[in-house]
Amino acid sequence: MATLVTLGKIITGLLSAYAFKYFSFSGKKWLYLIFVSTIFVPFTVVMIPNYLVISKMNLLNTAFGVALPQLADATGIMLFLNAMDKIPISLTEALKVDHIPAYKILKDIVIPIIRPSIISIGAIFFY
Repeated sequence: MATLVTLGKIITGLLSAYAFKYFSFSGKKWLYLIFVSTIFVPFTVVMIPNYLVISKMNLLNTAFGVALPQLADATGIMLFLNAMDKIPISLTEALKVDHIPAYKILKDIVIPIIRPSIISIGAIFFY
């Protein structure tokens, strides 16, 4: 279960941090502020609403039902954004000028550069 949740948090955190860092869309700063503000909400406040949502989705007593409420983690987004700040914007802009798709930039450039951070964040989430 810990492995499933850790992989899910890494994937969702990495993809959302990449979107916040390299894409421009309306409401980006407000959405980031909302994500960061969820860090200050204790788990006991959202425990019953999470249970009710999982119950309505008929996912009680399943591994996915246990993992689903934990996948969107603002801590992971912040940590991945800090790791991506080390990558110069000019590098990714040059690749966009060459018409390289965003998923290839993520797969071939961003992930290899921040691999040590991915491993560290994974260890934090697994613990």
